[in-house]
Amino acid sequence: TLQYVKKRKQEQIIEPYYTQWVEQLKKPPHAAFERNSFRYFQNVFIPEELRGLLYDLAFSAIVNPQKAIAIRAFSMSVCANIAESHPEMIPELKEAIHIAADTDSAGIKARAKNVLKQLNQIKPA
Repeated sequence: TLQYVKKRKQEQIIEPYYTQWVEQLKKPPHAAFERNSFRYFQNVFIPEELRGLLYDLAFSAIVNPQKAIAIRAFSMSVCANIAESHPEMIPELKEAIHIAADTDSAGIKARAKNVLKQLNQIKPA
């Protein structure tokens, strides 16, 4: 599985397919694909050319209350990791996370707390 590849630090096997993978996230075939994709991308280096699109897709998941909790939680981490290299995104991301945390489950609240802590440690550009 992808998590096994990630644990073994073998991301270079999958990296050539990142572009196709992220494109597939525009219209995911099912929620499990979307959940596992954001789960994977929350812990790997994302090439600069994919950060914008992946950020947009993850941000859309955060603000969509119809999405599963795990998808929204993993999306918060993806966005926060991308925002580390683009601090101008942080204010909007913080606002979206605050809104999501006010209206959702304990899982969303816990992830929001950790992600907001991460974002607060980033120095503004």
